[in-house]
Amino acid sequence: MKVNSDILIEFAFLLNRQTDLKEMLRLVSNRASSLLNAERSLILMLNPRTRRTVKTMFKGGIELDNPRFQSLERQVSGWMMKNKQSFLTANIRKDRRFEAATWDGIAAQSVVGTRLCIEGITIGSLILINKQGGEFTEGDSQLIERIAVLSSPYLRNAQGIQGYFETAIPQSTLPAKYKQAGLIGKSQKFIDLLKTVEAAANCDVRVMLEGQSGTGKELIARAIHQFSHRNQNSFVAIDCGAMPENLMESELFGCIDSA
Repeated sequence: MKVNSDILIEFAFLLNRQTDLKEMLRLVSNRASSLLNAERSLILMLNPRTRRTVKTMFKGGIELDNPRFQSLERQVSGWMMKNKQSFLTANIRKDRRFEAATWDGIAAQSVVGTRLCIEGITIGSLILINKQGGEFTEGDSQLIERIAVLSSPYLRNAQGIQGYFETAIPQSTLPAKYKQAGLIGKSQKFIDLLKTVEAAANCDVRVMLEGQSGTGKELIARAIHQFSHRNQNSFVAIDCGAMPENLMESELFGCIDSA
């Protein structure tokens, strides 16, 4: 199957705008299914350090929870990782590579898949099931490999970004810790917010806070500063709305003397 290179470039552009792993998986799944006219897609992400996996199934871009497909995903992904090559079959039920496998309750026939690799390390797999109106071809296999090559670096980066926001302390201790910073609450959504604040305070990443006026953005920014290793430096709040547009650049970044 031949695809215009502009379509793949547009796909890479969309990936480059994403930072959330879950949304990125959805994008990869949706675009791969659309380009290859597949009914379902399975994505398995593997953490090289912990060997933990994230398994996700999509149908028409909608995430599904169907444990019946885990056996297929495990069998096909295992075969690809063992043999270090992509997978293609017209009918997986008659495929001699899986004679011992049972596919009861799984509406699967034609299957194509490939590994997600970066720098020689397998970080996951992408599997498409049932080509609408026919069977997957060698051309489809080559196309899914291109999709994987484009996707893998972004998926790895998204995993790294997500790792920044994993708090190391028990969530039960967070309310007492941040109460002294003026953040008071006990709902689960509020605890999730504190976990994000804690993670941001423990790493060197830029944080953009969004929300309507009066929702406490500056309070959260002060809390991040207070519990970070930068708390010995001054916290400077700038009201950009009260700053003339022609002075904003020099106020935030300083002046450069061209003389």
